Amino acid sequence: MAEPDTRTEPPAHGREPVSDASEPAADRKQPDILKRLRSPESWVAPAGVLVAILALVLAGVGAIAFVDWTHIPRDILAYWSGGTNVIEGNSLYGDGPNTIAGRPYLYPPAFAAFFSFFVRLGPRFGTAVWGATHLLFAALLFRELYGWARTKVDRPGTGIWLALLLLVVLFQAFWTEQWEGQVNTLVALLVFGGLLRVTRGREITGAVMLALAIHVKVLPAVLVLLLLLQKRNRAALATLGFCLLFTLAPALVSMPKLGVFGSVAYAFHCHIDWLTDVMWPALTKGSVAGTQYYAAPNLSLRAVGYRWFVDDMDTGAPLLFGLPFGLVRAVSLIASVGLAGVSLWMARRTKDSTTATIVWATTALFALQIGNLLYWDHHLMLMALPVAALFVLALREGGSWKQLVPVVPLALLTSGARFVQLTAEVLEIPRDSDLVRDSQMWGFPLMAALLLVLSAGKYLLPARKTEPETADATD
Repeated sequence: MAEPDTRTEPPAHGREPVSDASEPAADRKQPDILKRLRSPESWVAPAGVLVAILALVLAGVGAIAFVDWTHIPRDILAYWSGGTNVIEGNSLYGDGPNTIAGRPYLYPPAFAAFFSFFVRLGPRFGTAVWGATHLLFAALLFRELYGWARTKVDRPGTGIWLALLLLVVLFQAFWTEQWEGQVNTLVALLVFGGLLRVTRGREITGAVMLALAIHVKVLPAVLVLLLLLQKRNRAALATLGFCLLFTLAPALVSMPKLGVFGSVAYAFHCHIDWLTDVMWPALTKGSVAGTQYYAAPNLSLRAVGYRWFVDDMDTGAPLLFGLPFGLVRAVSLIASVGLAGVSLWMARRTKDSTTATIVWATTALFALQIGNLLYWDHHLMLMALPVAALFVLALREGGSWKQLVPVVPLALLTSGARFVQLTAEVLEIPRDSDLVRDSQMWGFPLMAALLLVLSAGKYLLPARKTEPETADATD
């Protein structure tokens, strides 16, 4: 009797071999499941859910902050006093009639004129609208960043992944931004929008946005120098022209109270007072409103250096070892000006690249911010720009996910600390320390932000040949 043929015939062309009937069904499906899990498209929906959760949490923080503003001094109260004084034609600086103890108004006069709109809405409704604008500014900033990123990266879920990255990295920054009622999201929006429009040939619109940023936070004035170095003379001159025009904003607001000539004189005196009462003491005495503030959460180079080498402001001893404060102050100044200078020079050499221009402009502005007397964690909202740039570099053709590694320290040392602390509070877990404040005490967020901007700049060094980015040429 012949033996049965046990040889296995090769499968017909185009047909899969039949698997062994004894193989478990789960094992047969496993390769397909793993393949789907490895696909980025399969994670877009869960990422979208996480984006929604984080956004809702931050929106809730904004609502709680609105209630908090009614009985605890926050930065919004300084804006409110400035807006009230400019309406009434009172002095904006010093001990004015509407100055709130511990929250003096220190911003340029034009911003007080802008904020007077909210003052006219009344205390309750005006502060509620101002709180809502934080979400509006954040949405507009994301819209600008996503619109730009989409011209570089054409992948499914690009918007969701960019939103998730920004929310995770800047969760703590936006938390504090809302808690204080601050303006850094608006500044980041104006800086990015202005630079993007200038590089796309829309010099006038971009100049208006940059001029507004300068009248809110002053330090974006360094971007005028950047434009000149890039030989974008029309945009630079237009920015200066709009800056001069916006100095009349206090006159427009105070005109019903003071008349035409009185309001113009008032606007002039407001700017003189701002230069003599705010800027001059800051430049010559190193003080803000008569105070030298070196304690946490101040993250300026000078403040962190003071805590490291002079006095941690808790125990009376330095965190590391003792050094003369004059040396600490000098090194901080040299580091700030040096980084700003290098960034401007790099921007000059990479003017044909929109990505490089945005990164080096951000680095120059960041360098001056940390060299300032005060730098808080809500100032980190500006990091949205280099984070988005690294996102584009990582996802573009030829990019690598490793280019996103520099965002990890900032996310862990700021948002990560907040997540842990928030979880402990919700679960009522006893804590022996404040992770957020401890991180700020040691200046970890400052170090992480420095690593972020320097890493982004490293990928855009002019030594690496950059072609003009034709995708940015149109709106």
